Amino acid sequence: MIRNTLAAAVTLLLLAGPVHAQIVDTLAGFAHDDRGWSGGLGAAVATSGGNTERFDLSSAGRVQWASDDDRWRGLGAYGRATSRDETISESAFAHLRQNHRLTDRWWTLAFVQFAHEPFQKLSSRVLVGAGARLSLRVEEGRRIAVGAAPMLEWETLEGAGASDLDTRLSTFLDLETPLGEAVTLAATGFAQPRWEDLGDLRAVVNARLTVELADQLDLVIGGSYAHDANPPEDVRSDDWSLRTGLELSL
Repeated sequence: MIRNTLAAAVTLLLLAGPVHAQIVDTLAGFAHDDRGWSGGLGAAVATSGGNTERFDLSSAGRVQWASDDDRWRGLGAYGRATSRDETISESAFAHLRQNHRLTDRWWTLAFVQFAHEPFQKLSSRVLVGAGARLSLRVEEGRRIAVGAAPMLEWETLEGAGASDLDTRLSTFLDLETPLGEAVTLAATGFAQPRWEDLGDLRAVVNARLTVELADQLDLVIGGSYAHDANPPEDVRSDDWSLRTGLELSL
């Protein structure tokens, strides 16, 4: 669990990395009731030798500042893979989001995001959007929220000389509920259709089961499924991943 002060979440065991999706989950993993600063850091390393010589390094972090009426969130991630001292893959991601309370249930929503992902042949993608978030039900340990924001998307694919500008509608559903005193289930879903062609849809669903093993140690089991109706050439429309790990909060 994320503490009231800035925390460090260290991934000790990782069976599968996050999905290389067009949409990144920017809602999960934050403290919803804390005020002031909170956040987390994570890192993972994998290496292999013999017939396959490869070294993979990934890191990610998130930070939040919250008051009764305002909330700022930032996320960042970096991944690099090398083989025989040569970089074969490198990815980066950054996201900044702001919410302001209008009523007990309604919040504003504004964000800016950058991504570079070679698995999607994505040289760069920049998103800028603004909209609203509605908390349908908020109880201790249980959340249900929906949101929508029109956004501009500047995308440059590898080998392309210029960026494409599109307008999309970004929508989300955010759920969290306790399954017992030490078990929590969280799920988020994003859908981003293009205004000019609603069939050009990007979507992702994430689920995360957290089991508290000790005061500062959690077992985390998660899965993701992503779909892109119009992916770049030679990129599949569907992605999925499963992951298991331990998170230590300090």
